[in-house]
Amino acid sequence: MKKITSTLWRRFEEVVSQAIKSILENITLGEIDEKLTEATHDGGYDGCFLIPCLVENDHTQKNGYYKVLFEAKLRADVKKDLPLQDFSKALIIAINMDSNALIVATNLRLSEGTQIHLKDFSEKTGLKTYYLSPYYINNWLNKHYSKKNEFADKKLQELLKNSSTYSDLKTPLVLLKKDKKSERCELPKLLGTKREKLLKTMSNALKMPNGIVLVKGDAGIGKTFFCTHLIANYQKDNYTVYIIDLKNYQTPRVLFLKILESLWHLPFDGLMSLDMSSFKAIIGECNQYVDEEIKEAVISAFSRDLEQYSQNADILNYYMIKYLLMIHDIRTKHANIILYFSNINCLPEEMITFVYQFLNIYLKQGKAILELRTSTYIDAKMSSEEWEGYVKDFSTMEDILYQDTIEKFSYGDACNFVRETLKLIKPDIRLIDAILRVTGNNPLFISSLVEYLNITKLVSSVPQEILIQRLEQLIFDDKRQIISMLIETFSKRNNFYAEFFEVIRIFQIPVKESYIKIILPEYQISYVEQLIHAGLVCRSNNNLEIVHPLQFECIINTYSLMDYTRQNLARRILDTLNEAEYSADVLAMVQISCNQILRNYQKVLSIEYPLAMGLMESGQYTLCYKYVLDAIKNVRKIDFTCQTLIHLKILRLMIEICIYHEEDSVSEIDHYMERLNMAVENYQNDIEQEAEFVCFKAQYFMTKNKKS
Repeated sequence: MKKITSTLWRRFEEVVSQAIKSILENITLGEIDEKLTEATHDGGYDGCFLIPCLVENDHTQKNGYYKVLFEAKLRADVKKDLPLQDFSKALIIAINMDSNALIVATNLRLSEGTQIHLKDFSEKTGLKTYYLSPYYINNWLNKHYSKKNEFADKKLQELLKNSSTYSDLKTPLVLLKKDKKSERCELPKLLGTKREKLLKTMSNALKMPNGIVLVKGDAGIGKTFFCTHLIANYQKDNYTVYIIDLKNYQTPRVLFLKILESLWHLPFDGLMSLDMSSFKAIIGECNQYVDEEIKEAVISAFSRDLEQYSQNADILNYYMIKYLLMIHDIRTKHANIILYFSNINCLPEEMITFVYQFLNIYLKQGKAILELRTSTYIDAKMSSEEWEGYVKDFSTMEDILYQDTIEKFSYGDACNFVRETLKLIKPDIRLIDAILRVTGNNPLFISSLVEYLNITKLVSSVPQEILIQRLEQLIFDDKRQIISMLIETFSKRNNFYAEFFEVIRIFQIPVKESYIKIILPEYQISYVEQLIHAGLVCRSNNNLEIVHPLQFECIINTYSLMDYTRQNLARRILDTLNEAEYSADVLAMVQISCNQILRNYQKVLSIEYPLAMGLMESGQYTLCYKYVLDAIKNVRKIDFTCQTLIHLKILRLMIEICIYHEEDSVSEIDHYMERLNMAVENYQNDIEQEAEFVCFKAQYFMTKNKKS
């Protein structure tokens, strides 16, 4: 059979509906209300059952009923697995409609990876997920033979019997549930008496119904490690904690999708890749829980281009926040939720403002943890004085449950930390003092230097007296050089480490360990474990990612591969990129990095320019600006037309205006407008229309700034 006809598909939905109803009738005494969706308008699920509740005061009931949705998927190629994305819309809508359960019926097998995700999804969301076996569907067809549907039913039975799971699964409904035996990994001990007391205080504070705890401190002081312990305390109490690393989400619309991904517990790339019709379906299907006005505003926010969005950004952002809160309300009926935000200092100013706006509304009914850096290592493009102003704003929010600053280790705690991590039975106190003199009692720098001493075996091969002398001679203008020294040491050990760090430089996001195995032939799990033990890398959702932003920064700025080796690696990545599961934008950025290494500037420009335009349209100004500037450099390296160069220069100026349009200084915008107008005077023929259009956009931003 080459194709599933619409008639056969509809018949499969009817059969599944009746088969499920026959199961449900055996477990309830009341009358079941059943509804199939229209065949011409599949909203992401195929039918709904309302089952009378038999237990009074059951908190899971919805107006006296259990709500069960089902999704039927029939495929001609029975040898394939059913991918998660084929029914992810149904999962989302089941949450939005505050359902008790979702039943997935198909003639295909669910892959092991899909089953793992569904089990985790059920645990985190409280939505029970069932798989209806092909064996049971076929048995139901045998018992309910219909002359009217004889031809279709025979075709269905053929597809069902050929299923790879037909003989394996004879239970009608299989509940996809996590094995309770799986335990979480034990965390390393939290050192420091003050930190232990603070952990207890903040844990108690988060037991309040809603509000936020602020964990402040210098770069590398141990905020993330402290928060990891704080999170672990609540995960033991069956809280679901969603970690949102803000450095990866540079616009309100992208962050909105990330928080939705958390609340829906679905892969982020899946949401980013949805077409507009699918997006409208899942946003709009929320029963009575979300106002129509809010749903329409959210859909409108994602339907508009940059200029239209910017004109109404404040109100659209407000409605996006309100939508998130309503989905949050649905989720918190079944699960205790905490949002944990880190790396806010990596955001552009407009995004910091959006996060502040979000938290001030969200904290009236939700819980959050915010990690707030207070040091001069600021990644955002602003002065230290401006950043201090933001820190003050967050520190004076209304719904703060508790806030405190993680200080450097005391001398005693720092000594204990060195003793815990240094591979020496009885280190001399003078050796410990020499280490602390170099690192300044900062946990990140202490661990980096100690790991350097461990992996170079200096602690075991050099007498302590000589090692103390060597450490006394160490002088670092910037303590980040300690991290760089550790990274360089790993890179020199073997080719795997050097190439791994190069992959991190190219991707600049967490990389799947399965993909690392493909592109790095020298991969060994023991090598990865050594990086994890050294505190440079951690595993998260099958990804390998760098633990701390300062480590990532040092990796970006530390090169150890010869050009020839780098180019070979770049070619391997380009050849296998189709096996890396990332969004189109991320893949484009990786292609750009690889072609830069290969000095293929013509190819770089062909990817860079449309990418920059797309980033601009989606409101990702900072990334767009980066690629526009880079595109201008690449134009100069190849034989390209002057008109293209001018076009890119104009685009660069427009992005500069976009970046500065929130500034108070109108003269700043006037300066850019003057430069734009001068450029337009030199335009000829068809390029002139483009220049006028750009100036029109620039005029809008200038006018908006003057009004504000």
